[in-house]
Amino acid sequence: MSPKAKKILGWVFAGMLTVMAIGSSLGKFMATPESEMGAMFTMMGFYDIRFLIGSLELICAILFIIPRTSTLGVLLSAGYWGGAVATDLTHAHTPVPALAAIVLLGLAAIFRNPELFTRLLGGEVKA
Repeated sequence: MSPKAKKILGWVFAGMLTVMAIGSSLGKFMATPESEMGAMFTMMGFYDIRFLIGSLELICAILFIIPRTSTLGVLLSAGYWGGAVATDLTHAHTPVPALAAIVLLGLAAIFRNPELFTRLLGGEVKA
């Protein structure tokens, strides 16, 4: 695969994840107790901290989409979405949206930040 194709794929996956994360965080900001998301947060006991959760998600998305901070964004987003999967599983919800986000995150990171995987797997980074 050509470097240009890898770069385009990385940006496509990153864009898809960022749009998903921003939409999700805006949903948390606008949730009311009567809305579906608000009812879910109330049932899980997270309604009072939904702004904090949405803010963390938005910060992760912003760090991830900026090229200079994308490595930090990948690591923070992995933790955020992993926590979302764990929360969904412990509250008997489907973790499919969070798992989809993790897959998009991994694909985007492979194409945008190949040095991250090289370092995580213990290899040498070529300068």
